[in-house]
Amino acid sequence: MSAWKFLEVNKKKGVAVITMRHGDSNSFNADFLGELRECAGRLGSDPEIRSAVFTGDSEKIFSTGLDVPWMTAHPSAVKPFMEEMFSFMADLLLFPLPTVAAVNGHAMAGGAMFALVMDYRFMREEEAFISLPEINYKVIWPPGMLELVRRRLAYNVFRDLVLQGRRFYGPEALAAGIVDGLYGGGELPARSVEFAGEMGKKDRAVYAHIKRTMHGDLARMIRGDDVSEFITKSFLS
Repeated sequence: MSAWKFLEVNKKKGVAVITMRHGDSNSFNADFLGELRECAGRLGSDPEIRSAVFTGDSEKIFSTGLDVPWMTAHPSAVKPFMEEMFSFMADLLLFPLPTVAAVNGHAMAGGAMFALVMDYRFMREEEAFISLPEINYKVIWPPGMLELVRRRLAYNVFRDLVLQGRRFYGPEALAAGIVDGLYGGGELPARSVEFAGEMGKKDRAVYAHIKRTMHGDLARMIRGDDVSEFITKSFLS
């Protein structure tokens, strides 16, 4: 596989480990998103890959979400970028292989959504938190993205994440069902790969079919979200 500018991709016995290396924040802009999308497309069609683990390269940040300074500096690129972002999230929801987020640090806003769209989430035990602070920054929720959070989590957890912008640190996130496991930073990568390897033993075609049946309607809803309204009311008002 060719070298990537913002990613490091390693294969471990059928498990692809994708490590994000986009600055200190792994925030999403057009270049980073394009590379992630191309990488995911290649992995999804690679017969040697049975599952995928997405993680970051630091102990502080998994991803902080949208790269707002980039969006401010490139206003004409924001609408096509957000259309691509929503489409990519829908693609990941239907990704034909097991996906695991190894949340190595804080996952905020779109970074938390990136983790939530995965099939499973494991989190670093020390200090890291997951939050959806959009309410605190006057950012509205597109219906499809909001529905993704609602379906993933118990109602009270969903409510507190989106209406309070509450931060869930590791033990709280595990107790709330936001993540499926909690490990020390040194143990997180290996345990995530081990789990992904076990999930990769499932029949590939059947796994993909089940995910399409589970999430096909939600993927269509996300792709149909009104990007213009989201941009106008969240970033231009």
